[in-house]
Amino acid sequence: MLQKIQQDYVDEPNMHTVTAGSLHGLLESLDTQSSYLTPREYDEYKKKIQNTGTGDSGITLSKRFGYVIVISVLPESAGEKAGIHSGDIFESIGGFTTRDMSVGQAMNLLTGQAGTAVKVGVIRRGKATPEEVDVVREKPTAVKLVIQKADNDTLVLRLTSLEPGRADEIRGRLLDAQKQGRPQCHSRSSGMRTRSVSEAIATARLFVPSGTLATLRGQTVSSQTFSAEPKQVVWRNPCRF
Repeated sequence: MLQKIQQDYVDEPNMHTVTAGSLHGLLESLDTQSSYLTPREYDEYKKKIQNTGTGDSGITLSKRFGYVIVISVLPESAGEKAGIHSGDIFESIGGFTTRDMSVGQAMNLLTGQAGTAVKVGVIRRGKATPEEVDVVREKPTAVKLVIQKADNDTLVLRLTSLEPGRADEIRGRLLDAQKQGRPQCHSRSSGMRTRSVSEAIATARLFVPSGTLATLRGQTVSSQTFSAEPKQVVWRNPCRF
């Protein structure tokens, strides 16, 4: 195809641009989270993650309708403070349209020096015209397990991340709640980012007494099935997720 373009296109093509475009399409055809970064973009990305002063938005993105869309926003993050909500469409980021932008490129633009702002063109639900919003990047903070008492009979656990050690923390909170005689538990995952599969499985085993919890499959790896462990169940009272 590249040879055909070089030979027969009406003008002499910029093969670097053509190749980069084809790689973008190739990666995005796999799934919304697979994306291509040019060598310059990748170099910029590496510099940002190595810089201790780098901040982010706390926003999780995907692709819909050809544009970048917000999947979730971490509580108390820069995105939440800027009024960004799940379902918002980013028409532009930093002055660049997201029409042909990958999720990786969008996240790269949202990441930068803590305290600096990036302008985002946001299309809200029911709106046709983008609204310009400044998202002031912030350094990521330690995520917390928020415990709230909804009423006398219900305890609410609000999770924003499943980092190593989170399952043990949840176990301790559940045991404390049982000592206080709370019969129901309501768990909410607000903009959750799961960094550890093992931690997610360990957390599920605190609540689920039997059955298959998850299955991991890959093209070049053996299939793994994770089952519930009755002995690890801590909470046997009513619970909603």
